[in-house]
Amino acid sequence: MLAADTGKAVWTKRVGKSPRAALTGAPVLLGDTLYVPHSTMEAPAAADPNYECCKAQGLLTAHDALNGAERWAARLLSDPKPTVKNNKGTQLWGPAGAPVWGPPTVDPQRGLIYIGTGNLYSGPDEGTTDAIVAFDLKSGERRWAFQNTAKDFWNAACRTSSDGKSHPNCPVMGWDFDIGAPPILTADSRGNAVLLAGAKSGEVFALNPDSGKLIWKKRLSQGSVLGGIHFGMAADKGILYVPINDPSLRIADVQVSDAMAARIARYKPSPALYKLNIDDGRTLWQFTPEYPCPPDSSDKGIWPKCPREIGLSAAVLAIPGLVISGGLDGTLRIHDADSGKVLFSDKTAIPFPQTINGVAGHGGSIDNATFVVIGDMLYVQSGYSMFGGMPGNVLIAYQLPPSGG
Repeated sequence: MLAADTGKAVWTKRVGKSPRAALTGAPVLLGDTLYVPHSTMEAPAAADPNYECCKAQGLLTAHDALNGAERWAARLLSDPKPTVKNNKGTQLWGPAGAPVWGPPTVDPQRGLIYIGTGNLYSGPDEGTTDAIVAFDLKSGERRWAFQNTAKDFWNAACRTSSDGKSHPNCPVMGWDFDIGAPPILTADSRGNAVLLAGAKSGEVFALNPDSGKLIWKKRLSQGSVLGGIHFGMAADKGILYVPINDPSLRIADVQVSDAMAARIARYKPSPALYKLNIDDGRTLWQFTPEYPCPPDSSDKGIWPKCPREIGLSAAVLAIPGLVISGGLDGTLRIHDADSGKVLFSDKTAIPFPQTINGVAGHGGSIDNATFVVIGDMLYVQSGYSMFGGMPGNVLIAYQLPPSGG
């Protein structure tokens, strides 16, 4: 915790429960309680066939905002136990996984807090992975869980091989259909509360926030390991805006299930931005970015001229009359909210030799939670090299037109 006026630490506390814990989602403050989502970085370690996969688990903790003292910790899985040994003789463990890599959503009216979770690193499946889970704000007691994809077994071993064909820490590859984007609490046209969520499966769904019961579900794309909905959707007055990433699918020569092999064979990337009606998920418009070079171009995959990917992984932002999206190719777009028409477009994956702090800059992929609007100013972070994206190091300021017009 830092003092806003000086930047000095007020308190520092390690809140992770395992050596491979990671904090990737923003914490949320309500009153004097700070709610912290916990992810993990154990999935990459599983690529080592001698690694005892897996024990790390996602969770949610509540802390006293004044000193960091833990008030409660909400578990998503039971304690990991020894299961079997892999074909290298390494002891395996489970259950593990359910990382919470996005911020939670607080619902003071119901006294609940909602999180989205990722996949299993190792089984058994306990119904809380690839799920939306609700906890009591005061006690951390689990109230309900809605699982979108069951038995979704995946870790980094599933993208590698130890003998050219398979990996001992990945018996069968799952889908890796995390729910990373934070759930959105809003209302439909009748004033009924709705909890909206999206997954890397390319599915969007609406839940009853009291019970977790499914109201409707809609598939917008086939989804993939890096596909579907990533970092965030946006809701505004009965409307939901959904960015779809869907990159090209490149799977190494590893053992996969028959279902996964069939999925790979028919997979067709379909990056797009959708406007949906919150009442029923009905599509009101769709914007599909165009690849800037011919498919057979010799420059294909050479960024920024012919980007390898053009998907919309970054969280979108809705303001009155406008929707703001960003692409992995570094393209910023401002859309008309009514029609989806692109009113303004700018390619940010370019050199910026002159910057206000004198450091030469270069834009790259627009990804993660990257847009902020204050008054008539839009701030955009350009450059995100995770998962094959284009690196960059610039923060760009734009002035919006009057009244969002």
